[in-house]
Amino acid sequence: RVIVHLLSGDRPDPLYDYQSIQTELELFSPTLLNKPQIVVFNKMDMPEAQEKWPEIKAHFESQNIPIMSITAAQGRSKETRTLIQRLMEEDTKEKNRLKLEEEVERAKRGEESKTKLKTQPKRTVVKPFEIEQLDKKI
Repeated sequence: RVIVHLLSGDRPDPLYDYQSIQTELELFSPTLLNKPQIVVFNKMDMPEAQEKWPEIKAHFESQNIPIMSITAAQGRSKETRTLIQRLMEEDTKEKNRLKLEEEVERAKRGEESKTKLKTQPKRTVVKPFEIEQLDKKI
């Protein structure tokens, strides 16, 4: 549902690698290019990857393609958790988009919706009240 491009920061030309993968996807099935994509730039613990990062990041941001950098080096698990979280978010967005498209098509055909509306549980409303101080000592 989400295509993740893992670009290796130690490769001579990561942008060329990305373009090669995009070409292969298009040749295999052009519809794959319509799927949400995230680019993950790996090996940020290496100096050559750190040098390339600003250019790589700017390139993808200029195309509105989500990009993040990670490293698999020990002690850097926060970046991996962030990646997993972003993937889950993208997957949820894609699922919701597909469900909506399915519902629209079903409505166009005059079919009944398969989506059940979730109702909110009844809530107890507490009315505002005032507290008065009594002059009597207890």
